[in-house]
Amino acid sequence: MKPKLILCLALVLSGGLFGCSTLHSPVASTGIKNCINKFQMIDADNGWIWADDTNGFHLLHTTNGGQAWADVTPQSFTNRVWDCQFPKPQLAWISFYENNKTRLLLTTNAGKSWVAWSPLGDFPDDEHNFFLVTRDGRFINDKDGLTVDINVGLCQATYDFFETHDGGLNWKPASIVQEGSNEPSSTIQIGDCDGSAVNYYPPKTIVIANGDLADETPKGIVRFSVSTDAGKSWRGLTLPVPEKYRDGLVDSFSPYFFDDKSAVFPVRVCKLETNTDFVFDTLVFYRTEDGGNTWSRAPGALDFPGRYDVSDTDFVSPNIFFVRHGADLYVTHDGAKTWQAIKSNVDFQDVTEMEFLDATHGWIVNSKRDGIWSPDHGDFYSFTTLYKTSDGGKTWTEIPLKILHEP
Repeated sequence: MKPKLILCLALVLSGGLFGCSTLHSPVASTGIKNCINKFQMIDADNGWIWADDTNGFHLLHTTNGGQAWADVTPQSFTNRVWDCQFPKPQLAWISFYENNKTRLLLTTNAGKSWVAWSPLGDFPDDEHNFFLVTRDGRFINDKDGLTVDINVGLCQATYDFFETHDGGLNWKPASIVQEGSNEPSSTIQIGDCDGSAVNYYPPKTIVIANGDLADETPKGIVRFSVSTDAGKSWRGLTLPVPEKYRDGLVDSFSPYFFDDKSAVFPVRVCKLETNTDFVFDTLVFYRTEDGGNTWSRAPGALDFPGRYDVSDTDFVSPNIFFVRHGADLYVTHDGAKTWQAIKSNVDFQDVTEMEFLDATHGWIVNSKRDGIWSPDHGDFYSFTTLYKTSDGGKTWTEIPLKILHEP
């Protein structure tokens, strides 16, 4: 699963709670030029796509592994979409901007019907409330879960955490305490230009990691703080950077929790030779198996010829991670102890989405710009192609985007 956009949710909601909305007229089409903004397969058969074309926003749903897609876009819908979330085969929601407010729509029957949704009750719904937009969330069972919204500006990031206890119908601000404060709130503030990162695994564990990018002074260590009681108490920890990278700068990424015990903490360590060239740019992984109390470094590091982006990492399980960099794809099957380069029939340079369900089955979205201008995005449309693998990324087969508009 990805640390940026993927929601590992397990919700049980009844489709009978919501009224109907009319869908687009029935049309069958193949090979439409679509810009895929978000792609997610829930399992081997069921998945969702948020796409744009010259007609605007489309929401697509498949039940046969992407062989065909139903257009389940709500009728008379604004194209000013903040985000879409796809937590289950039948469940999705859309956040969009209309009349100076953020609006939300929810479906529990794979888009057959949609309903206006107010999961935060009286929480302000102005243009800055992009509920469930920018970060991933986690449900620890069918009813209890947490997600986070982030606002960034002037090199400061404010994370607001929200929790649910009824499977996602209603949400409220979480009760956590930031380091150095005595008052519980839902907010954690960290630097946004210094290589800092934060994550929270409900109901107790918070990790705030620091970086060296602010003062540009190598420390030779990774510095972070851990709380295992929702912020009531904190411990400062340090982890050594591998000896050969001690003169590099640390750029921390958000730890990814697989469950309440196991997590992986990716750290980029880099050293510039000039303004554009690197002496090294390396990805190192630290792990915990006891809920964040103790951490150790996995011996296998990945050295890259250029800047690394953590959005190129897909954490499938505590032992299986996929990493793409430039044209290349890498995998570990032992929790980052060792890495293998995958010789693939696809150049990953233009891959914009990558998602593996397990060690062998995965999908990618390959994107190239077209000459058609998108006024909504202020950019040119991209012609996107969907590929699937069943051998761990060695061989990719193109899956044409066949769209059926529901009657």
